Amino acid sequence: MTYSDVVIDKSFLHGAPRDRLDFLFRSHRVLMTEALFYELLTTKRAERARCFKRLPAIENPVVLVQGVGPILRWEVD
Repeated sequence: MTYSDVVIDKSFLHGAPRDRLDFLFRSHRVLMTEALFYELLTTKRAERARCFKRLPAIENPVVLVQGVGPILRWEVD
């Protein structure tokens, strides 16, 4: 099976149905930007727990992607 990369955002992580999340994590390599990770770590405890709880209970469910900010700024310019 070939896996493709998918970048998740907070809205998707928070609102996607459980079966869609399960399928996504089984069939793709899921990427999370460092900006989203930082946002989740610095948000209210209940919100943080709700989002992290939606990740599957496997080791390293997401690949943390660093350095996206400069790329986005370059694209905008």
